Amino acid sequence: MKFLHFTAVHDLCLDAYKSVCQAHNVTPLTYLTDMKYVDGISGCKALLNAGADAIICGTERLTSGALVHLLREGKSHLPVASVGINDYIRMLTPNIFAADLQYAQVGKEAAVLLFQKIKGNNKNTDTVVQPIMTVL
Repeated sequence: MKFLHFTAVHDLCLDAYKSVCQAHNVTPLTYLTDMKYVDGISGCKALLNAGADAIICGTERLTSGALVHLLREGKSHLPVASVGINDYIRMLTPNIFAADLQYAQVGKEAAVLLFQKIKGNNKNTDTVVQPIMTVL
């Protein structure tokens, strides 16, 4: 693999990506964008034009756009990794690498913490919900 390419919107995600690339002696190339579906299409197109061997997308919307572009261009064989996963992405690419951010579990934990505060629990409590890494 010559290059990994990252379509992202958040500096922390980008910094993490760059540090992993550095640890594997890979020169990172990035395309920073907004989080719209069409930005996934344009980002994927730009990264392919730069010689991408794989695409990593920082959001589900970007991933959806990138996958549609890859399908249109006949390049759906390229590896894609997604931060976040939904049914649409699973349908487009059944073998995608994804980090499931556990939105349902996070929402449940947030509601529990909120109700604890309402009932007078004034402790500062942090709850960490671990993402699930999957190869679908």
